Formats: sequence, structure tokens, C-alpha cells
Amino acid sequence: MQIKVLILLFFLVLVLSTGCDSIPEETTINETTVTQTTSSNSSVSLEELKTQLLKTGSVFVPDVKMASALTGYSVATPSFIPEGFMLIGPPGAGGVFRVFKLGDPAQIEGVKYPYSVEQEYIQGTDYFTKGPRFHISQSRNRISGAKGEPVKIGKYEGEKAILSNQDPPRLVLTWNDGIMYYVMSGLLLNPLNEDTFIKIAASMKY
Repeated sequence: MQIKVLILLFFLVLVLSTGCDSIPEETTINETTVTQTTSSNSSVSLEELKTQLLKTGSVFVPDVKMASALTGYSVATPSFIPEGFMLIGPPGAGGVFRVFKLGDPAQIEGVKYPYSVEQEYIQGTDYFTKGPRFHISQSRNRISGAKGEPVKIGKYEGEKAILSNQDPPRLVLTWNDGIMYYVMSGLLLNPLNEDTFIKIAASMKY
């Protein structure tokens, strides 16, 4: 009987210890609570991340501070996020902000900020959900979005395009705040509608 109890205790401790890495931790970005996985690139040095970025073309980082340090400019995040949505990265990616290198070394030579940053928000915690989600890409260099009609995003002029060849349709917003170029896109799935997308876009803050 004592042996059985000890075996059960051993397996209980084993399950608890192996499950700890999958428990999300909360962090705050621009007064918005988001969830990120504890398995991250936070222990990797900035120089190592830069080397990895030049080699692979993209790298995930765990927070906005690291993304800003890697790109050399302040990365913006939305201060308004619809209830139930969270900033999330692919399982095992090591972070929630994805930094891209724009072009090969020859193309970016002399370009001061040859990077773009992508962040993705999903309703719920399942990264592979087919439910509502939206992406925001930003760069100090012009990045292309779908051509559309004029739209006001806060105090800035932008463009909106609805890609109706998809079901449900995809909304794409493109704008510039005088410093940063943005492209935001997502499927028009409840609760994400055009007004909500514009509200999120207008809330981008450094």
C-alpha cells in the first residue's frame, strides 16, 4: 500500500513539473493585458537575436521592449483590444512579436531601419483557431497593403480595402502616423467589424 502511494505521488509530481512550461503568464503592454507563453527568447542576448535575424530573415521576441531594441525604433501596440482577445505567438516560437528583416544585406545597405514587426491577436488561447483574429504589421519604411478607398484612422489619413473574394471577407487597413507605416488585416468575423478594426488601429501607441 505504501509503495502504491509513493508511485502515485511520484507521477503527480512528474505531471506538475512537466506541465509548468505551458502555463501562460500575464504581462502588460500599453495598459492592455495580454498573455504570452513562458517559453521565450528572453534569455537570448540581443546580439544573438540579431545574428539569428540576419541568418533566417525573422525572429520571435517575447515583449515590446525587446522588439524595440532589436529594430532600433519604438514599436507601437494597440491600447484598445476587444474583450477576449490576446497577443499570442505560435507554440514554441519563443515570443509574441515577430521581427522581419526587409530584404537581403545588399538591398538593405544604407537603410537605417530595415525591419518590420508583426503582432497577432486572437480570440481565446488556441493559436490554430479559425475564429476571429487580426494582424498588425509596422515599419519605419513603407510597407504595402491592399489598395482601397480613403478612411480616417484617428487623426491620420489611411486606406481601407475589403477583400470580398474571401469568405468571410478580409478587411485591410493601411496608414501612416508620420513616423510609422502600418498594415492591419483580419477577417470580418463577429465581434470584429469595420468600426472595431478602425478603433484598434487608432489606438496604436509607442
